[in-house]
Amino acid sequence: MPVLIFVPMFTFVTLLAVGLDYDIFMVTRVRESVIKGSGDEEAIARGVTENGGA
Repeated sequence: MPVLIFVPMFTFVTLLAVGLDYDIFMVTRVRESVIKGSGDEEAIARGVTENGGA
């Protein structure tokens, strides 16, 4: 029974970590596009388009 106490906390922490990783990948993709010479709006659109399906 004590194991069931940690299941909600473990689930929350796991989902939070996955969400943060996804956010880091999106920001990194946008930053790479800006470094290559794209404008801010174009880089954001490209980052969302390329990583949005994941």
